[in-house]
Amino acid sequence: MFIEDYTFTVFDTTNAHQEGMISSGFKLGRKDNSLVYTSDIKRLEQANLISHVDDSTVAIFQDVSFTTNGAHATLDEVLNYYPAQLHEKIYAMHYNDNITEFEEFIQQANIQLVKRGKIIEFK
Repeated sequence: MFIEDYTFTVFDTTNAHQEGMISSGFKLGRKDNSLVYTSDIKRLEQANLISHVDDSTVAIFQDVSFTTNGAHATLDEVLNYYPAQLHEKIYAMHYNDNITEFEEFIQQANIQLVKRGKIIEFK
């Protein structure tokens, strides 16, 4: 699918959030830059998200949990899944309400938080 000069590609993440749950992520981009939106994901390897990241990827919008649970990938799982050179491109979303308790971990991880009303400028 195309939106003006952007390509919009939906990819299947079924069972990667919860077994039996149909879900999808997407990649939006053009020749020189793109972003990946992962949707709700627990099983990163199963979703094969890394296959949608390439040299044109400027941002990965990834749900990140700062506590262990059965439905969302934890910060450690996300950081272990993606190569270190991609960490600065990760924009954490769908995270815990008590996010201020984890600020030190966020800074150490070199990721960004998606915040309501905050404009994001990509490098």
